[in-house]
Amino acid sequence: MMKNKILVSLCFLFIGCKDISQGKQYAYSETEKRLSIIKDFVDGKVLDSTLRRAEAVVFMEKLTKIESESPFIAEAKLNPTKGDYDKWSKWYEQNKPRLYWDKRNKKVSVNK
Repeated sequence: MMKNKILVSLCFLFIGCKDISQGKQYAYSETEKRLSIIKDFVDGKVLDSTLRRAEAVVFMEKLTKIESESPFIAEAKLNPTKGDYDKWSKWYEQNKPRLYWDKRNKKVSVNK
């Protein structure tokens, strides 16, 4: 009887840990996707005219609380700098373990 309770508890723990792990992986993926968009622009690889780059800048500013050096152009920051990329990448490496996917608010958040 006690063995069954322990087994059931371990199953719930495993399922809960797996869900947390997947949430962290999703948070990492979403952040790395934005950093990649910014890096490609800074390196001159992709000069798209879509709003993906502007969204990536807004995402990184909100997540890191580090404002872009880029000026506003047509209501958005479209030209992130190498300095922006370097600051955001460094912040990501230092804070990666604290990131998680906030299911309720549907966004990447940082544990305090």
